[in-house]
Amino acid sequence: MPIADATAMGQAVVNIEYDAALARLKPASSLSVSSAAAAPTTAAAPTAAPVVRCWLFIASEVALFPSVAGLPIAEGLRHEQSRIETFTRSSESAQWSNQPHPTVTALLNDYVAHAASPSALQSLCFLVLPLRENEAALVAIYPSQDQVAAELWVDSPSNAFPAMIQRHLELGLSHIYSIRAKRRSDLLLEVARKLLDTSGEIDDLLKRIVAQTRELTGADRCSFFLVDKERNELYAKIFDLNAEPQPTTDQAALPASLNPQPSTEIRFPINRGIAAHVYQTGELLNLENAYKNEMFNSDIDGVTGFVTTSLLTIPVFNNGEVIGVIQAMNKAPRFTKADEADGVAFAVLAGLALHQSLMMEERVKAEHHAKVALEILAYHRQINPEQLSALTSEPTIDVHAKFPGFATLSFQGRLAVPLDQTIRCCVFMLEDLEILQRWRTPRETAIKFLLTLQLGYRDVPYHNWMHAFSVAQFCYVLARKAGLLEAVGLDEVAALFISCLGHDVDHRGTTNNFQKLAGSSLATLYSSMGSVLERHHLAQTLYILQVDGCNLLANVESSEYRKVLDRIRRNILATDLASHFAIQKRTEAMLVQRETTAPDQLTPTEKSNATHLICCLIMTACDLSDAGKPWESASLVAELIYAEFFAQGDLERARGEKPMEINDRTTANKPKLQLGFIDHVAMPAFKFLSRALPLASEVEGAVLRNRQRWQALLDGSST
Repeated sequence: MPIADATAMGQAVVNIEYDAALARLKPASSLSVSSAAAAPTTAAAPTAAPVVRCWLFIASEVALFPSVAGLPIAEGLRHEQSRIETFTRSSESAQWSNQPHPTVTALLNDYVAHAASPSALQSLCFLVLPLRENEAALVAIYPSQDQVAAELWVDSPSNAFPAMIQRHLELGLSHIYSIRAKRRSDLLLEVARKLLDTSGEIDDLLKRIVAQTRELTGADRCSFFLVDKERNELYAKIFDLNAEPQPTTDQAALPASLNPQPSTEIRFPINRGIAAHVYQTGELLNLENAYKNEMFNSDIDGVTGFVTTSLLTIPVFNNGEVIGVIQAMNKAPRFTKADEADGVAFAVLAGLALHQSLMMEERVKAEHHAKVALEILAYHRQINPEQLSALTSEPTIDVHAKFPGFATLSFQGRLAVPLDQTIRCCVFMLEDLEILQRWRTPRETAIKFLLTLQLGYRDVPYHNWMHAFSVAQFCYVLARKAGLLEAVGLDEVAALFISCLGHDVDHRGTTNNFQKLAGSSLATLYSSMGSVLERHHLAQTLYILQVDGCNLLANVESSEYRKVLDRIRRNILATDLASHFAIQKRTEAMLVQRETTAPDQLTPTEKSNATHLICCLIMTACDLSDAGKPWESASLVAELIYAEFFAQGDLERARGEKPMEINDRTTANKPKLQLGFIDHVAMPAFKFLSRALPLASEVEGAVLRNRQRWQALLDGSST
């Protein structure tokens, strides 16, 4: 039911009960009643001049009766119980006795002004009937000499009128208040929907907030002030939405920051004005007359040509911090307690919407940063056109003929394959494993991807492109000669091969711990998730896959596309040795199950778990494969690794830190350190590999032989 209908209903109930009570005491023709805001009713209109007049005052200032809408219960009308007081007027001075409250005086004077014979009224009875625990009050005035009227209001067992009228009024008010509350809830829900559905720019959201504030409070104009912490200012990007700013004669004399032309932005210091006060205190402020408050900054009125009267200013919070201020201006006669409650509830929604919009803006910025990064990546990693043309025009080389032993686990890729031949070898491996055919990837796309990925590796001693090539070549041999393809299938092998190529892209030659202690940008991005460098390598690999002309997966179905990316993610993150150690027990349990259970007895979940753990193991084994190569290659790689470790130690020493032994070129004992690495890292991994792929067990033997060489070096250095 609309509130206007409820109002009319409430008035009708009051008037009918009132007229019925009067009829029981005296004929209606000799005593008439008037409500200051009475709505038309079905009762007969009184013919005599008003003897009893009534007013209804509402503390929450709901517009029940238009003629008194907005009139609050003044202190002179607040009473816990009904009371009747007599006031006498002096004929000479027209002053009332007992010095009544100004509100009471105004009502007494209003009664006299509407009387048929004002001069005859020297003594009036003033009655206050409290309603809803002083949320409202009924006021009645009648001549003190009118005994019938007096009897009407006497609360006695023989006269139930006061209790009756009080009960009916409270029921009517309760109904209207409930309708008001529902209307308020519905409006707030609609406001929430409009605000939280905002998906545009911040300015669009601010316009919505301003418009909804004006609709909710009935204000003439509204503003939303944001905080500029760098400049220590408040500013309104959307100000006076109803109208364009009007130039004033003194506008030119105002500071430029207060002049809204040609911009709609207005700024002022964070310590000046009502909005600044609310921002600093975090407390709502409701002013009936803004100019009477010494904190009010009238300069803005001078700019806009707008005269502020009443002012409602509400802080907007996010996570306990004030992030903005809503200001509603000019509502006649004032902003009410209901407006304050609505405004506070709305400010919560506005804060949530603003937070959501800011998060979306940050996401969009991040997407643009990523796009720019890709553009920079593409620009700085420009492929040599002549090299690309030569590679795409020539047939795929026969690596087995060009590099004998290429398909063996002992092949020394770092020593045998020149840098300029690595891309050709990778193209061969992609085709020989039928990865390009599986993904329907053009050969030219594969070549662009490989060239771009190669450019992504830095010129560090060990974690460079040659390391990536060696790791990928070892993966190729496991697939072709050691049963990996049969164990996990082509889809997994394809993801493993690409992961091997990209698993260290953009490696800086330092460890995860170094990045964290240095507080690097990489650590800031990824330290909360762990595996800082590995996550960066993954991100770089995925970036390169998005570079124009480099997407190996462009022709893969969308459902399979996501699976491939998930596999690549798992594989690259598995190269963090911390991850390897974390799943060693699970890997051991999986291998035992494979060794004791027939394949057809494994459940789909067990098979999936085995595939996952085997792929993680393969990534670790491939990454450490140099430890299982012939001594000539293994010892060379060890020197490259220590060159990186010592360079990191030099950086740590320059920062005033003491490097660990493995990073300290002055104290590191390489043979001892290598024995520790083999015993605790490499040998356990290759023992697992031998059990998972028995055809790869020769690597375990090679690691053991290299251990003997390191032991001999240690023994020789100690004699």
